[in-house]
Amino acid sequence: MIEDALTGLRGKIQVLGLPAPEIGPAPDGDSIGMFIAGGIPAEFLSRGRNDVLTLVVNVKNSDQKTAINWGETVQAAFMKRGAALPAGDGWRVESITLATPLSYVDREESGRWIYSVVFDLYFTTKGV
Repeated sequence: MIEDALTGLRGKIQVLGLPAPEIGPAPDGDSIGMFIAGGIPAEFLSRGRNDVLTLVVNVKNSDQKTAINWGETVQAAFMKRGAALPAGDGWRVESITLATPLSYVDREESGRWIYSVVFDLYFTTKGV
């Protein structure tokens, strides 16, 4: 279910004309990576779940302005009201909120700039 949600969110980034994000850390070169970095679980007596998952999106580019632009583009797309969110058989992403706005992370020895934006995904298997 979570992998399917990540795949759906990956698709939201691909349609923006940005490099296809890797699910996991950003690979070598100018790239984007996205992964779940924990969250807050919530299970109900019905065995349904309503978890908050922390999604980290890292952008990496040799040009600092491009890295910032990629990060801002992803942030804006995920924060767009009324945008379709991933859903599947027995699960769905209810909403996405911004946990940490685009932030500088590091500069690699190769000269690539790394920026990160962090989202909270409200993920449910309850009532789907």
